[in-house]
Amino acid sequence: MRNFKKLPVWQKGMDIVTMTYQLSDSLTELLKYRLIDQLQQAAVSIPSNIAIGSSHENDNDYRAFLKVSLGACFQLETLLLVIGKLPFETGDMLKQLFEAVEEEKRLLMDFMRQLILRGA
Repeated sequence: MRNFKKLPVWQKGMDIVTMTYQLSDSLTELLKYRLIDQLQQAAVSIPSNIAIGSSHENDNDYRAFLKVSLGACFQLETLLLVIGKLPFETGDMLKQLFEAVEEEKRLLMDFMRQLILRGA
């Protein structure tokens, strides 16, 4: 079993969760019961699947969970694009969250490549 809490990719995922909840607080009540639930679920899914994958000894299984995390990044990015099209004042939070998600996608892809190389 791997210590997922030491992985930079998991740590960045946790940062994304915090940033997502902060952004959620700045949005209106109308969105709280629709878009925000999806937003928060996607964000939490990123580090959660990294943690679940770390419990698998087989690197192929681990990569499958990392792919789910990557999918959650794309889902979160799509939801952020939706929010960006709506008339809300999010300040720099939206831009910072976009940047964090981009970095997380890179970290996930690099980590998956490392697992592939290790298994080769």
